Order: sequence, then C-alpha cells, then structure tokens
Amino acid sequence: MKFVFSLLTMLIVVFACWNVAGNAAPAGEKGDRVRVVGVPHCQTTCKDCAAVCETTLAYCRKQGGQHVTAAHLNALRDCIATCKLSADFMNRNSDAMKESCFLCKEICERCAASCDAFKDDPKMKECSDTCRKCAKTCEKMSG
Repeated sequence: MKFVFSLLTMLIVVFACWNVAGNAAPAGEKGDRVRVVGVPHCQTTCKDCAAVCETTLAYCRKQGGQHVTAAHLNALRDCIATCKLSADFMNRNSDAMKESCFLCKEICERCAASCDAFKDDPKMKECSDTCRKCAKTCEKMSG
C-alpha cells in the first residue's frame, strides 16, 4: 500500500514538473518508440473519467453534507489527477505508462467505491460507472 502511495506521489511530481516545463517534446523524441496497442482507447477513457470526476466534484460541492467529506472529495481529486497523468503518459508514450495505468486502475476503483456509497443518486452512479470502465481499460494497459 505504501508503494502505491509513493508511486502516486512520484507521478504527481513528475506531472507537475512536466506542466511547468511545457508539453512540447524535444526534436526527434516524438514517435521514437512503437505505440502500444489499445493506447488511444485507454487514453480517451482516462480523459472521459477525469472530466466526469471533475463535474462530479463540482456537483458534490453544491450538494454539501456527506458529499463533501474529505475522504470522498479526495477520492475524486485523486482520480482526476491520475487519469490526467495516465492520459498524458500515453500521449507521450512514456516508459512509465504501464505503472501509471496500474495506479490509475487502483485509484479509479477507490473513487467508484466512494461514489457507490450514495445510493439512488444518478450523478454518483454515472461517476462510479465511468471510473469502473476506466479501471478496466487501465488494467489491460498495465498488463
């Protein structure tokens, strides 16, 4: 468990540094490696999941009560961050892509479980379903 959180921390730092440095690849870097089969589908699923979690986060803030517990909001934020990170790693065909997809799978499953706690709430069900779909595609990508 500590390994997963250490990996998450490392990936978030890498992603933050990449955002600061800009997203342009140095000359000759883009396309140097062969693309992994399934990347476009998984990348799209990760982007979709991040977008749904972002709208769900805004929805939860408006709902208040149990929707705004620290644990639940952090589950959504973690899912957003790891989905964006994994999509970015796939976009760049990063050597760390499989590890980021494994972490994304784990975090998406946690977010889905957190959303499942809100029975009879269609928005939370949509988020849970989207997270589970992303977890499945990331599981395939992580090998």
